[in-house]
Amino acid sequence: MASNRASPSPGLSTTPSTKGTKENKKKNLVQLNIKSASATVKNTVVSDKKATKKPRLSSSDQNPVGASDTTGEIAGENDLHSILESLQEIKQGMVTKTDISVVVKNILSELKGDFVKEIKTAIKDEIKKELKTELKTELKGEIEKFTNSNVDEKLKQTRADTNEKFDALNMDLTDIREKIAKEKRELQKMSDDLRITTKNAQQAISMANFNQQYSQKCNIKILGWREKSKEDLKQEFCAFLKQRVKVDVNPHDILAIHRVPGNRNGGPRPIIVRMISPESKTLIMKHRKQMKEEFLMVDHITQQNAMLIQKLKEHELVHSAWYFNSKVFAIDKNDRRYTFDIFDDINKKLRA
Repeated sequence: MASNRASPSPGLSTTPSTKGTKENKKKNLVQLNIKSASATVKNTVVSDKKATKKPRLSSSDQNPVGASDTTGEIAGENDLHSILESLQEIKQGMVTKTDISVVVKNILSELKGDFVKEIKTAIKDEIKKELKTELKTELKGEIEKFTNSNVDEKLKQTRADTNEKFDALNMDLTDIREKIAKEKRELQKMSDDLRITTKNAQQAISMANFNQQYSQKCNIKILGWREKSKEDLKQEFCAFLKQRVKVDVNPHDILAIHRVPGNRNGGPRPIIVRMISPESKTLIMKHRKQMKEEFLMVDHITQQNAMLIQKLKEHELVHSAWYFNSKVFAIDKNDRRYTFDIFDDINKKLRA
């Protein structure tokens, strides 16, 4: 035999320097995606083994001593069959171009599918991102435009309404101020008039009280004199003075004597004695302490003066208060003497 090397498979390069490298690449391709290959390819085993070369026997080895030429021919044919069988096994074990094409197509198909899927996903994400950005920008612009437009319009309208209301309020406020000023002037005038009227009324009441008290200057008020059904008060009073205090009073000096009208209320009614002069009154009043056992004699003072004397006696700074000659007097605890009228401020006057 000229050569024991196996014939190269169709479609594969026969260059000796690159033969091993290409076979390794083919083997790696087969192993790269063995799951997606066909059943034939999955069952295919790539062999790196070269055909086994049998050593060539020399004529002495082929024909040992005592062997015949027939035996040598048979041995040569057996070797040839062995070589052919080895070549057939190598051919069957090698990957064909069709199998490689199928594997490559499957790999490319999967890669293409993954690549397309990734590209689609990337494109979708990019489109979504761009759309989102564009929509956001456009929407923001529209919103700003709409908002600014509406805000400006509403602001203008609000300003106009506010100015109108403000002007109306200013007019109303001006009217109210004028009315208040007018009312204030009228109130001030009324206050002044009231103050004047009050002052005049106080003066009138004070003068009336003084006149009343002056008209009662010669009067004596008797309290607790036993009352009888038929009585001559003038004769009985003169006789009592003459008998008890030895004062001879002419009945003509008594201008009037009578009991105060009204109910008795469980006791005798007071008696008012009007003397002809203050001197005749003083003559009788000097002996009033001697007559306390029978009745009580006091000055006939007005109701306002009586209330004033009562207030003075109840005041903490007043030591004593009394009436004399149509006037009311008081002494404080520092022995200072004061004259009071019915409208005097007691606290202010005592603390001055």
